[in-house]
Amino acid sequence: MQNVLNRGKRIIALDFDGVIHSHVSRWRGPGVIPGLPVKGAKEAIAKLRKCFKVVIFSGRCNYQAGRDAIRTWLNRWEIEVDEVCEKRPNAYIFVDDRAIPFQGDWCQCLDAIKNFKQWQGKVKR
Repeated sequence: MQNVLNRGKRIIALDFDGVIHSHVSRWRGPGVIPGLPVKGAKEAIAKLRKCFKVVIFSGRCNYQAGRDAIRTWLNRWEIEVDEVCEKRPNAYIFVDDRAIPFQGDWCQCLDAIKNFKQWQGKVKR
């Protein structure tokens, strides 16, 4: 549900799996979320909500079961967000564990893509 107080704030869009949900158990379907939160996610989101409207996006959001599962999971872990969206939001900032920032240099971008590695399994919880 949208927080009325955040209407005038810029949107920060957070990917769900790998950013909020640890996702170490890997994909089991849009409605199945067995993992724990990423360490510090709850506290970071609480801080972000002071300045931004926090919107969650995910491949799971393509399915009603996925959106419902995300909301249930967030409630279980008492993580408050402003919205779980169905489509990619028009956000000021995106936070995604599988993103490569484009800095205006395609050679640099291609190198980053070539050398990309996910964080899961590398960081101790």
